[in-house]
Amino acid sequence: REAEKLGLDKDAETQALLRFARMQVLAQRLLLSIRNKMRPTPEEIQKYYNDNLAQYPAHSFQRIMIPVGHAPKGGNELSPEALKTLAQESRKRLVAGEDPGQIQRDVYTKLGFTDPAPATALLVRDLVSLPPEQQSLAKLKPGEVSEVLEEPRTASIYKFEGAKPIPLDQVREEIGSMLEQQK
Repeated sequence: REAEKLGLDKDAETQALLRFARMQVLAQRLLLSIRNKMRPTPEEIQKYYNDNLAQYPAHSFQRIMIPVGHAPKGGNELSPEALKTLAQESRKRLVAGEDPGQIQRDVYTKLGFTDPAPATALLVRDLVSLPPEQQSLAKLKPGEVSEVLEEPRTASIYKFEGAKPIPLDQVREEIGSMLEQQK
């Protein structure tokens, strides 16, 4: 108001700046409007996903993890031989078809962990990008169980369940962005 009282709003330079600012705001609003119109609907995302399931392959594994060298406070610090035995016993149970979740819970209980055992389900999108200690997983056939793999901080056992698509929830944003760019 003070600037208007001084007549600064009538100045030619101020008028040019106001026109420029107006054009900037309108351009931003136009882009936002276009982007909102181009945003794919949930139905379009679902249809694209269903029509292109082959583009979202994943490899489903069950994984038993045995922490090595970091037992919980007050837990059972097992000797390397005892850990190896625990890993081999866990592998035999997995080969026999026992529930991976129960095996994992039993491992954590034996080691003295009070935290819940980690989930055993694992989806791997790209077997080529596996770290060197897991490269043998690419050779497993559905139903096969890996040997005990020594990984950083764990000994792990994997059971390959087979190929299946990555769940839509894990690729929804990726598909949405791609469809928006196409539009």
